Amino acid sequence: YTRAVITARVREDALAWWRQRGLRTHAKIISFAGTLGVSFDFAPVLAAARRLRSEGRDDIQFVIAGDGDAREALARGGDDLMLFPGWIDMPKIDALLSHSVAALAPYIPGTTMSLPNKFFEYFAYGLPVLSSCSGESAALIAEHEVGVQYDPSRSGDFYDALSRITDDPDRARTMGSAAAALFAARFEQAGLFEDMERRLLDVVGS
Repeated sequence: YTRAVITARVREDALAWWRQRGLRTHAKIISFAGTLGVSFDFAPVLAAARRLRSEGRDDIQFVIAGDGDAREALARGGDDLMLFPGWIDMPKIDALLSHSVAALAPYIPGTTMSLPNKFFEYFAYGLPVLSSCSGESAALIAEHEVGVQYDPSRSGDFYDALSRITDDPDRARTMGSAAAALFAARFEQAGLFEDMERRLLDVVGS
C-alpha cells in the first residue's frame, strides 16, 4: 500500500465537504471506508451507537463510508452519531482518516483470513484498528498492539473494545504510533519493492 499524496488545499476542500455533511471534527471519529457487503457485520457498531446515545454522549462519531448492498439498511439507523456518506473519492478518504482516532474492520463472526487490505490503509494513517478478524490479523494486533480485538458474537464486546480506545487517548496515540511504525517497516509499497530488489540481486549475484 502507498498512501496517496494529497495537497493541503485539496485536503481542506475535502474537509469542508465533510463538515457540510455533518462531520464533527472535534469528536472522536471512528471510521470505515469500503464496500458495504455481506462480509461485514455492523450490528455491534450500531448497538454501540445506540448505547452511547442513551448515555447522552456526543463525543464519539462513527463514519461508515462506501456503497454496497447493505448501505440502504444501515443508513436508516443514521443520525449525528453515525454518518453514511456513500462512495467517496481518495481526497475525502484522506481527510476522513486524517481526522479519525481509530478505524473499523467489522467482519462477520468467525472470519479467519490473512491481513485485509484495510489494515494497510489504516496503519498508513497511524490509526489503531477495531477488528473482529481472527487468525493472522488477531495475532498481528496482539503482537504489535496496533488495535483492539473484539468478538462480534458477544453482546457489548465491541463497546468495551471501543472504550479502550476512546476513553484512553494516550493509549490510542501509542497504538496509532505503533501502527504507523509497523506500516513503515513491513507494509509500505516502496520499501517492499526495494527489499524484493535486494533479494533478487542477491540471488542473481550468487
